[in-house]
Amino acid sequence: MDAIVAAVDDPRTVTDVAVRWVARLSLDAVSQQDVAELKEWLNRDPSHRRAFDRARRMYAGLAAVEPAVRAPPRRSRFIVPALLAAAACMLLAVMPWLFQHDFSAPVGEVRQARLPDGSTLWLDSGAAVDFRNDARARVLEVSAGRVHVAIANDAGRPFQVRAMNAVIRDIGTAFTVDTHDARLQVSVSDGRVEVDFNDTVTPLASGESAQFVAGTTASVHGFDSHAEGAWRAGRIVLDHTSLEDTLRIVERYRRGFVILLDDDIGAMPMSGSLSVQDLNGGLDALAAGSGLQLRRLPFLLIVTPRG
Repeated sequence: MDAIVAAVDDPRTVTDVAVRWVARLSLDAVSQQDVAELKEWLNRDPSHRRAFDRARRMYAGLAAVEPAVRAPPRRSRFIVPALLAAAACMLLAVMPWLFQHDFSAPVGEVRQARLPDGSTLWLDSGAAVDFRNDARARVLEVSAGRVHVAIANDAGRPFQVRAMNAVIRDIGTAFTVDTHDARLQVSVSDGRVEVDFNDTVTPLASGESAQFVAGTTASVHGFDSHAEGAWRAGRIVLDHTSLEDTLRIVERYRRGFVILLDDDIGAMPMSGSLSVQDLNGGLDALAAGSGLQLRRLPFLLIVTPRG
């Protein structure tokens, strides 16, 4: 359980940690050490307790805010009407956000769009952007998610992408900008870009990628453009990808959370190709071939070793 409580306390991660605790307490026995770690996390910040209470109310079955050591696990008791009501609330909360931006893609879909200047834009699941197109410049603001843009030539007006306090300047190119997990990843499939981040300019050429995190120096490396671009065709390509990273990728394309309850198997390598359109079928096949068990609940997928 150490991996749960060690997460950075940004709002998304706090919610994720809270849901992981509720899933663990609802589906499995816990030790005295687990209880001590949970209490320490709850007491560390008021936002932790609020997130835990929200998650507990959503999935029901835990009566007390203060956890107690439980007997050996029994079949989970989740109240379906309460879950459906919570799911409806989540949808109502997400839908207005989608309509607040010029271009967006709902969770579970990949969309392609044409910008007013003729550039082509791909939006990954859950991505949202705004576009400013005037006589002086073209500016794409990435609010969330991953996008790929193939930029139309316009010698008189530069094209910029702004994301996570960074400015990516196009020098005749096509590239991907990914803001998932609060980290900025820029991957250039054609041409060149300059990434201005933390007052440092990093040039990237075709076939190069870099990750930008505050307080660290960007490291430029090569990448497989075929595998990276698979998402634009609605596919997830896994090549000895760890189970933990696989589930993090899968979570992009599902509403809710994906929880791995056994950290010991997080490094298990996974290979294959999943269709975004048939994600459940692909996950079932992946689990069957890897000795995993999937438990599906509204807005929650729990992964455990089979047996």
